[in-house]
Amino acid sequence: MSNLSSLDWRDVSRCFNKSIIEQCGTDSWIERVSRIIFSSPYGSHCVGMRIGDALNFLYSELEKHYRYEYVYKNSIATKIAINRHSPNTTTSILEFQVNKSKADLVIVNGTSSVYEIKTEYDSFDRLNSQIADYKKVFDKINIVTHEGGIDRVAAIVDETVGLIYLDNKMRLKMIKAPESNISNIDQLSIFHCLRQGEYLKILKELKDFEPQVPAHLIYGVCKEKFLELTVEQAHLGMVKCLKIRGKTPGLSKFINCLPRSLRVLGLAGEMSVGQQERLLQAMEKTVMQVV
Repeated sequence: MSNLSSLDWRDVSRCFNKSIIEQCGTDSWIERVSRIIFSSPYGSHCVGMRIGDALNFLYSELEKHYRYEYVYKNSIATKIAINRHSPNTTTSILEFQVNKSKADLVIVNGTSSVYEIKTEYDSFDRLNSQIADYKKVFDKINIVTHEGGIDRVAAIVDETVGLIYLDNKMRLKMIKAPESNISNIDQLSIFHCLRQGEYLKILKELKDFEPQVPAHLIYGVCKEKFLELTVEQAHLGMVKCLKIRGKTPGLSKFINCLPRSLRVLGLAGEMSVGQQERLLQAMEKTVMQVV
């Protein structure tokens, strides 16, 4: 079915929508997922399969014929956050808001690394402004593109930005490693990326500061205090906080049990232990024929 239209492939890609996975514990979930799978061009082939097997089958076809953003995200998460590091010590975050940009994938280990994806279907028009935003928050900045996009990216980015491409065999090939960007980071941009509990934790640990003000004033006084941190302190504090976002006991075991097509959602989903168990149970259910 390699001659399917982009519209057909988008029907297949609906199976990997984050919101659908998050709702796996509801009574109507199996019927809903089955309806999406069955309505795709491969639907009749998947009827009677385990849902996990059906999703892996559909994903393998997307890898071959429609390498949209999710395929890149899942490849990066699998090859870097799982195979190179460990899910227990590495945090992956999808669509991380940074100023006016939304980073495709952030991976936090000993430092912070951002991966901006430019697929065969993406425009490069906003790349300059995206990089400018990322330089205010992250240590390592990477652009991941397809082989045909290498020259376009190279003409836009400076020498500090890493350049990677996803080849036809789904291998990540590094053209250039990123350089450290710590000197360009600013504290205010980091502060705006953090949740209240996170910047309160950083200020308590580094400044022994706990705001003694009404709730509606906490943001303002904490922002003022946060700006007193050095860039290195602010960045390291962010790294420590992001590393524990969504961490649950046995995360590595959960990721290893997931279908390979869902690994990035498992890593970045901030799922509770109960949600993880429900998702694994749901993967064992059978695809229904829904008309």
